[in-house]
Amino acid sequence: MTIAPAARNAHLATIGLGFTQIVGWGTTFLMPAVLGRPMGQALDLPSEIVFGGITVMFATGAIFAPQVGRLIDRNGARLPMAAGSLLCAAALVALAMAQGPVSYLLSWVGLGLASTLALNTPANIALAQIAGPAARRAIALLAIIGGLASTVFWPLSDMLDAAFGWRGALLIYAALHLVACAPVHWLVLPRQRPAHPLAASSQPATIGVPDEMHRRAFLLLSVSLASGAFVFTGAIVHMIEILR
Repeated sequence: MTIAPAARNAHLATIGLGFTQIVGWGTTFLMPAVLGRPMGQALDLPSEIVFGGITVMFATGAIFAPQVGRLIDRNGARLPMAAGSLLCAAALVALAMAQGPVSYLLSWVGLGLASTLALNTPANIALAQIAGPAARRAIALLAIIGGLASTVFWPLSDMLDAAFGWRGALLIYAALHLVACAPVHWLVLPRQRPAHPLAASSQPATIGVPDEMHRRAFLLLSVSLASGAFVFTGAIVHMIEILR
């Protein structure tokens, strides 16, 4: 049985993006769980500043996310995601060269913009554009693959820190984004936004929430998602220190 070109492209994109998501999350959000202690000791920074870098990263990403989302929706994800990998490499180099709190936190600003261009939401948008009606399955598979980031990068960060120090580990991660992630984004994603017709539904559209309740439902959902993310992100980045 032959595989249609569109399905083959979707499979290739899912595998490629799975790799870049593992690298992306493992070298940014998950990295301080292992390298935070040696970074704080070398730069004489309290843990609030060390892990505050993650807050800076997410805050920066939130600021630029609407513009990046519109850009990807209009032109496709290839160029933004490749640029995000290059920016992530540059930000990791800057972080490896940090000498104090200002340069440390500014590096996380760069990582925040890079994450908005190359992590999670852009990857999901890219798969939605490429896979069309099969996007749900592709996005679910991508989430499963991306969940391996801590499994791969926590022990890897520990080994690299022992062998080269935290600065050397960050430079190696920067090189990984430069020579692997950026080319993968460039090669597996289409040059322009693919055009997929929306799948027609045989069932009439249903409205789950009355119009007058939309705002309240949105606010409640926002609080629920934000609370869950607050607990999850706070727990996972401190998990190793808690279990030491």
